[in-house]
Amino acid sequence: MTKYATDTKGGLFYFEQNEPIIVHHILADFGVAVTYTFTVVNLDAADAVIAGETIILATGSAATFSLTTPLVLGTKQAIRLITSGGAGATKVCRVWARTARGVY
Repeated sequence: MTKYATDTKGGLFYFEQNEPIIVHHILADFGVAVTYTFTVVNLDAADAVIAGETIILATGSAATFSLTTPLVLGTKQAIRLITSGGAGATKVCRVWARTARGVY
């Protein structure tokens, strides 16, 4: 499974999973150096981020980002990307995941 966040989702990578999934790679090209924060977030019944229920996955400043990890997301959990800087630059981020079925 691959997910791109749309502008309407505000940098939220949600696979709408009804079972645990394993995020195995995150890759981003911000076009120029930006300050970024990737977090794991919990979502409510309307798929909105629950304030205060986040875990920082990575933070820094760069033009690109790559992370390979066996991160398990439960139901109603997502990866969120927030950037600052780089106004006008094209920013692309992709998150890969697979089901956890049969893994654990």
